[in-house]
Amino acid sequence: MKKLILVLVILLTVPVFALNITLVQQSPDGNKVNLNYADACSTNLPRAFALKVEVNSPAKIVDVVNFKIGESNSVNPGYGIYPARIDINSTTGDVNSWGSPLAEPTDPGPGTGLGTNKIVLEFGSLYVGDGNGPATSGTLCTLKMDCNGATGNVNIVATEEDQYRGGVVLEDGAAPDPNLTASLVYACAPPPCYAGKADYSTWESLGSPSCWCFPRQCHGDGTGSTEGGGKLPVIWVGGNDLTVLGNSWKKNVGASGFNPCADYDHKTEGGGKLPVYRVGGNDLTVLGIYWKDTSNGGPYPEPNCLNLSQTP
Repeated sequence: MKKLILVLVILLTVPVFALNITLVQQSPDGNKVNLNYADACSTNLPRAFALKVEVNSPAKIVDVVNFKIGESNSVNPGYGIYPARIDINSTTGDVNSWGSPLAEPTDPGPGTGLGTNKIVLEFGSLYVGDGNGPATSGTLCTLKMDCNGATGNVNIVATEEDQYRGGVVLEDGAAPDPNLTASLVYACAPPPCYAGKADYSTWESLGSPSCWCFPRQCHGDGTGSTEGGGKLPVIWVGGNDLTVLGNSWKKNVGASGFNPCADYDHKTEGGGKLPVYRVGGNDLTVLGIYWKDTSNGGPYPEPNCLNLSQTP
């Protein structure tokens, strides 16, 4: 009986290793979230992870990147075996493709896949020799998020997928207790006013000027406000906008006094033997077309520059 009591005491005093998973939003790449694990026991590492990741709709998960490929080793340790996606040559036994962490869509309970708010991920380890095993903490993958029009906070939650896949399994065949879960409050800011436009990258390169979001900026409205009134007609394009253009005349990005609001055609001019600049004759032509326009009996409401600039 004394020996039995001693064995029980030893078992009760064995330290419990608190394996954890976490979701961490990257900065400054705020649309990327790392799926991490930590605090694994070095003598009983996780052998496989099967995890569900969900985000509140309409936000969605658009891609899974930054995951390990292949066997773990001392130089590149980690979980790079993907049982549902691996492609092995039936003749040679060689691996044609290691696949990816995404669950096979034809398997039971695969989630709804990329471009939706629910995915299922599977990770496994394979190595020879203790020195080649995965680390006790690391990043399993990175998730690319899209708020998809959501504003404010949405919740991202990762939990074990143990209905079909066994959740998280340790090398000795046991499972962590309790089940692992991770959550992240993800801030969805309103999308940039110029998001989705054909020349969005140009807008970013100019410092994301808010004036490009004026409905009539591409028609010569560099101020976003009207002129005239009283006994004079109200106009959107007039002397104030000409002044904006004149102050940036034949100037390029970085030049003293350059104002991207005067770049009415959203294009450069010059080149070859001539200097390149963003504000010049073409922008003056645009302003001239809409100069003191009073069509439709008042300030012309359309066309809207944002609509014209949208990707087809």
